[in-house]
Amino acid sequence: MGGRDSVLKDTKVVVVGGGYGGAQAVSLLRGKCQLTVIDAREYYHYCVGGPRATVEPGFEKKMLIPYAEAWSGIYQQGKVIGVDPKEKVVLLESGEEIPYDIVIIATGSRGPFPGKIKLDVKTKSEAEELFRAKQNQVQSANRITIIGGGAVGVEMAAEIATEYPQKEVTVISSSDKIVTGPFEQGFRDGVTKQLKNLGVHLVL
Repeated sequence: MGGRDSVLKDTKVVVVGGGYGGAQAVSLLRGKCQLTVIDAREYYHYCVGGPRATVEPGFEKKMLIPYAEAWSGIYQQGKVIGVDPKEKVVLLESGEEIPYDIVIIATGSRGPFPGKIKLDVKTKSEAEELFRAKQNQVQSANRITIIGGGAVGVEMAAEIATEYPQKEVTVISSSDKIVTGPFEQGFRDGVTKQLKNLGVHLVL
């Protein structure tokens, strides 16, 4: 009898979505089964780099990774409109049906730019243009106010103040602390000190 890997080798696995969850599935399954990854976009969006990519020119190219290069031979671009569990096929908007034995739904979550990019921004060049437009807005502004003192707001403020130390950057928070949540006070104190050293104004 064959082992588990030999049985899985003939199994058709379709991963819907190439974000963090989909990428983790690919890393675990690639080479062990007949794997197909479907995503409506042609690129992987490293969302953690979003704040920096809205500030630092050229950084957008580093955090938008073409699927065709990273997952050659297993990636297929297409918008999934349904899954037929009876026929065991994934249905694409184009009319194509992708057969599967196992389907993994890893479509991720939605949220505002730059942490997330809308699904209809399908090409890498379109996504890069979105970031360049934000970079131009930041570059042309003299005073920038960020509403929200959470992790993203604080990072955005630090990125702007680091890249453009001459700009007036202000963070406004409804809380009397920045980066609220399960963090030690020492961590908050350190972040506050770094922001003040960068010249960021805090309104808490």
